Amino acid sequence: MIDYIKLKNLIEVEPASISGIFQEINICDDHIDDCSLDKILGIESKRHERKIDLKKITQLFGIEQYKYEGTPYNYIRYFLNLLKPGTNDTIYDLGCGYGRVVLYGALSCPSKFKGIEIIPERVMVANQIKMHFSIGNARFKQGNVLDFSYADGNIFFLFNPFQEETLAAVGNRLQKISMKKSLKIVTWGGSSNDFFSQQNWLKEIKMDEKYDKIQIFQSI
Repeated sequence: MIDYIKLKNLIEVEPASISGIFQEINICDDHIDDCSLDKILGIESKRHERKIDLKKITQLFGIEQYKYEGTPYNYIRYFLNLLKPGTNDTIYDLGCGYGRVVLYGALSCPSKFKGIEIIPERVMVANQIKMHFSIGNARFKQGNVLDFSYADGNIFFLFNPFQEETLAAVGNRLQKISMKKSLKIVTWGGSSNDFFSQQNWLKEIKMDEKYDKIQIFQSI
């Protein structure tokens, strides 16, 4: 059992210990305390978000979904344990925020984890954490998701990150990638779930009803 009281009182976790902590959490059934894991990693999203001017971000990058919402670690653990990514898998979080999915996944699994996020301040924090803990299988890119190629990926996560037009463009790209290899797509939230549910090149994977906020799809 994970001692979250002990974890909450940790001032700093040694880089050499971080992977073991996350691997232990990943194989247990205990409820994951989001604040504790954020504290261990150094994700202070509330403090950083207060410094981000979303009006200015909109002026720079156009109308998009910029509000930060971190994916609960319980859900990250669930879909990773369900999909069981290995050394040959590359997982993308499109609209990765401060990198919860990428950092948790890279510390828990042998796969490559990559995140794309448009807001520079969030990517800066994620990269600082990656470098502090020397997480070699995590990578972050800052910019518009449509400006990058992610054809090397085979598992994709989307926490309802885009407006309708961007989501459709991303969907078209993923469909083209699926013509060359099998894909799995994990979605969370309204428009993302709805969009991918309507794609005839995908079929939904049955899941535990306890985690009904996310949907998982397999390319046909």
